[in-house]
Amino acid sequence: MMYVGLDVHKKMCYGTVMDEGGRVVRQGKFGNDFEALYGFMDGLEGASVVMESGYCWQPLYEALEESGHNVKLAHPKEVKALAKKKTDKVDSETLAHLLRTGLLPESYVPPPEIRELRDRVRRRAFLVGMRTKVRNRIRAELVKRRIRLGISPWTRKGGARAPESGLGSCGPGPPHIGGSGWAGSQDESRS
Repeated sequence: MMYVGLDVHKKMCYGTVMDEGGRVVRQGKFGNDFEALYGFMDGLEGASVVMESGYCWQPLYEALEESGHNVKLAHPKEVKALAKKKTDKVDSETLAHLLRTGLLPESYVPPPEIRELRDRVRRRAFLVGMRTKVRNRIRAELVKRRIRLGISPWTRKGGARAPESGLGSCGPGPPHIGGSGWAGSQDESRS
């Protein structure tokens, strides 16, 4: 049985392969892409692999899992307490050694369906936050130009009235807000 410790970074990875006796069989730095990963893992079918959970563990984890490797995710804070010093080489050796000896502090890895659901929720939360920022900027711009709306343009009722109010026009100056339901701050006699 071979044990592989991977120290994964955004652009590069450092890997150490150990045999059952703890002898380092292979060690090296490679790019954080599937082609480089498969090149490093060549000839290690069925090996046990460990990497720390962090910024970009998921794509490599899933690729290794799909190619038949037994993949574990190490808890970074607990591994750091066990490591001598933090270099890529030492990290990958420490991970391989902890996996080999059965002392690896593992992080929970949810099943693929749950990971996908979590990604969707994260994306939705991000997009809702962006929508809120844009709405707040629009509100600030309306206040700055002293335009007061009698109804919110973000509701169905207010959105339906937006075209009749002139908000959709792209004239040279600020739009005139008038019509039923809208309270314009501009002098009505100028229109």
